[in-house]
Amino acid sequence: MDPRQIEQELADAHELLDQASMARLAYNGLDGLPRVIPIGIFWTGEEIVMSTAATAPKVKALSVRPGVALTIDAGDSPGSARRCRCAAWCT
Repeated sequence: MDPRQIEQELADAHELLDQASMARLAYNGLDGLPRVIPIGIFWTGEEIVMSTAATAPKVKALSVRPGVALTIDAGDSPGSARRCRCAAWCT
């Protein structure tokens, strides 16, 4: 990818993050099996913020296996559909 393409991809991702309030979080449960759950998100401009109850099963699972993937979809027709996939490590 050339620098112009990278710049456009980043601009598109930031626009999608600015508009999104929901995403799907993928992680491995304590049993090692994959989980994909809907989760509310908020983009600060630097970080994606997610909140959950301290007793939620994903909290303990993520402390053991912090690797996650996040998918954000937007648009409800083929012409407006967009997707951003972010792989991340929880810290």
